[in-house]
Amino acid sequence: MLKNYITISYRQLIKNKTLTTVNILGLSLGMAAALLIYEYAGYEKSFDRFHGNLNNIYRVTTLWNKEVTPEDNRATTVPWSGPGAKEEFPEIRDYTRFAPFSAFTGETWVSYQNRKFAEEKIFFADPGFLKMFSFPLTAGDKRTALSDRFSIVLTETTAKRYFKNENPLGKIITINTHGNFQQSGFKVTGVMEDPPVNSHLQFDFLVSYSSIWSELSTGSTYWHWDYTYCYLWLNDQADPKALEQKISHLRVKQFGGELGDWNDEIDFKLQPLKDIHLFSSLKGELAINGDGVAVYFLTIIGICILLSANFNYINLATVKAVERRTEMGIRKIVGSTAWQLASQLLVESGLLNMVAALLAVVIFLMCQPLLKNFTGVESFNLLPALLTAETLFWIGAILTAGIVLSSLYPVVVLSSFKPAQALKSSKSKGKGGKIDLRKCLMIVQFIFCIGFTVGTYALYRQLQYMKNIDLGMDIAQVLVVKGFGGQSYASYENFKSKLDAFPSIQAVGTSSSAPGEEITNLGLRARVTTQGSKSSVDKELKLMTIDGDFFKTLNVKLLVGRSFDPSIPSDKEAVILNEAAAGLLGYQNPGDAVYSSLTWGRSIMGEGKRYGIIGVIRNYHQLSLKNNHEPLAFISNVTNEWQWNKRYYFIRFEDHSTKASVKTVMQNVEKAWKSAVKDEPFNYFFLDHYFDRQYKSDTTFNALFILFSTVAIVIACLGLFGLVAYTTLQRTKEIGVRKVLGASVQGILSLLAKDFIRLMVIAAILSVPLIRWGLEQWLSQYAFRIELTVWLFILPISMIMMIALLTVALRSMKVAVTNPVKSLRYE
Repeated sequence: MLKNYITISYRQLIKNKTLTTVNILGLSLGMAAALLIYEYAGYEKSFDRFHGNLNNIYRVTTLWNKEVTPEDNRATTVPWSGPGAKEEFPEIRDYTRFAPFSAFTGETWVSYQNRKFAEEKIFFADPGFLKMFSFPLTAGDKRTALSDRFSIVLTETTAKRYFKNENPLGKIITINTHGNFQQSGFKVTGVMEDPPVNSHLQFDFLVSYSSIWSELSTGSTYWHWDYTYCYLWLNDQADPKALEQKISHLRVKQFGGELGDWNDEIDFKLQPLKDIHLFSSLKGELAINGDGVAVYFLTIIGICILLSANFNYINLATVKAVERRTEMGIRKIVGSTAWQLASQLLVESGLLNMVAALLAVVIFLMCQPLLKNFTGVESFNLLPALLTAETLFWIGAILTAGIVLSSLYPVVVLSSFKPAQALKSSKSKGKGGKIDLRKCLMIVQFIFCIGFTVGTYALYRQLQYMKNIDLGMDIAQVLVVKGFGGQSYASYENFKSKLDAFPSIQAVGTSSSAPGEEITNLGLRARVTTQGSKSSVDKELKLMTIDGDFFKTLNVKLLVGRSFDPSIPSDKEAVILNEAAAGLLGYQNPGDAVYSSLTWGRSIMGEGKRYGIIGVIRNYHQLSLKNNHEPLAFISNVTNEWQWNKRYYFIRFEDHSTKASVKTVMQNVEKAWKSAVKDEPFNYFFLDHYFDRQYKSDTTFNALFILFSTVAIVIACLGLFGLVAYTTLQRTKEIGVRKVLGASVQGILSLLAKDFIRLMVIAAILSVPLIRWGLEQWLSQYAFRIELTVWLFILPISMIMMIALLTVALRSMKVAVTNPVKSLRYE
């Protein structure tokens, strides 16, 4: 019997080649899109899932409730949070702190013998790091590797870079010791596998936390130097919500009075390790995390595409079912049961779905390079995930559900025919209700298409808005050299003077922070009171150190006053504000701020020390457009106490628009660097690329959204193409009669298109309110955003309608121009 079903199914499929092709192509595109989305979403959701203790590891974050600024949520905390909490609460099995080495030394380089490299991924870590996290050691003992002072663990790639084929254990490597750190030699006590790409913890070196001087390594409570990331390993019975409250209460009990001078209060929060990558956007994150909302939204898109493909199949199978009424009527007369009829259709559907699934796998594999190009992730490896029992079960379940659901409605349609009626005419229409369901499915498809197209257009507009908006500075044609902590101001002046010798170099400036980088609180925050303003309450500003040419180099507009001048001694105790800072301090007019002064509160600038305000600059975007302008204060880096913070050298060069000219500029800059700054690696980046990396998740989501929206539109057009094909065939004689009576080709096309236009209009009316609500929710995360104008909806919807009408016209034209004599002969 099964062989007979397969034989008949095969004949039916090859008999209706157009219908079969449309169905297979639509289903395969839907399945391939779903697999690609599953791959990307699976990668994003896999972050940190490889840790054996995943469900018991929490990161300690801090919530600062400030009197004069909004709530401040930080991923960092003070060193006390680990050992202080572990000592008091038995439900904490272990802890580890993970602190950037650069918090003490600025940018660093590492050397062994004659090998020297600039390094960024150096972190201090407690012994508990190797115990709670599943980072295997290939050499050394994880129980003791980070126990001794001045011990260091390397990743395998790092060990090969420095030691080639040597055994690194016991060797001494040197890390530059500028700034506050006093030890340069570190003993290699372990080598570990490289952190997987799906780990939010990315490092090349782990230095024992005890290497920091004892005042900090034993549990510092310098509350406003919260430079460390702290992780707790809890017992199975621990309650994270209750524990975070107990840690906060312990802080009040032991150190309640210490924050009073700052008018701050601090609460500790415990964040699950598994939520960090997708659902954390706190200040001071280790890296730019993913977007959980975007991932789940893409998952919904995948489901919609799969549903759309199956809706196509249901629509076309239902139309074809009406064509097969005579066949099914004869089968009933000769004794076929309803189950046998259903089995026949299920086998046909299963055969078609299996062919579509095989084609989907081919399309999926062919699209791998495209997906990697869109996402920028080169380490996709879905095959192991696809071979797990759980994944195979769900893929099988989805495929089975698609076969059953896509066959169910045609079975109902055919089983409702009575044999006598079925034999009367194969061209009779079914009941109105059956036609209505087909129209409803078509409306849903149009809603999907409109939603995807409007969403894509809005995403594109927002990205273009962010990239083209006036940032308040010019970041194009700016090369940035990353400096190191030991340079004196004289070495910078030497470097700058050598650059001035090259005609292509237009300006050179320096700063402690580059645009696109969060200004952290590593001693650079202070509270101030002002004279000459209406404000009598202390405020908090973020501080940067710059030289007199920083604003000129980035083309930042100075609204009033002047920049720093090394020849004026008083500029060592001067400050420049941005508009946001001047407004925060109560100056309604930036000009009122100049020549007044501010007094630092408790800060590293010196409590009670007065600085004169010599200028106010126009606001520029230090961070992406998701953030408001922050109040910034700029201090001259000629001041000795700020020397170690000169980390970035900005070099504006002429735009010759050729790779060769840019390469020449880089060679000249490198030559000047090596001549002026001895024995320090040349490390650089282009400022526009560095700034745009903040939009990586937005750009990736936009690219994927465009890709899958295109797939959804193609699938809808395929379904529309198939429906129009069968509609025109059913109405062939009617069209012939109309042409004989004088109907024009345009009139025939309008007749065939009006039903589909009506469906599209209904879909547009139903979809616009929902789409508008979704876009408002998405755009609410941006401080600077586009407005949802009526054209944002009209243009994409018009495009969808034009594509749909073009599809209808192309398929209908053949019948519309056919000789009416041939049309009247058609049966």
